[in-house]
Amino acid sequence: MVKKNITIDLKALDGRVFVGRSNGQRAREHFKLENCNEENCHIVFLIPKNTMSVNSSFFLGLFGVDVQRIGDFDLFFKYVDISKVDERFKKQLEIAVKRSISHTGYGL
Repeated sequence: MVKKNITIDLKALDGRVFVGRSNGQRAREHFKLENCNEENCHIVFLIPKNTMSVNSSFFLGLFGVDVQRIGDFDLFFKYVDISKVDERFKKQLEIAVKRSISHTGYGL
């Protein structure tokens, strides 16, 4: 099966601060991710240069169900590519995923 390439660019949300689980869940709805999974989609996650904050709650609101379903750090980041994310955010997102995987229910 050919995977659909999906770009999640936070600039579409018109903000500079991305916080809160509920806001992440609304972003998930905005980007129509309900039918995406690691079998049929590849997601490229982008954060605009002028962004001040993306916290772990927002990221897990957006991708927490995927993190829990996949349950593996490397496999999750093959599904959601953060290679183009600025280093100041990347480490925080990686830590959020590691914690979510290692603690059942963390971040959900």
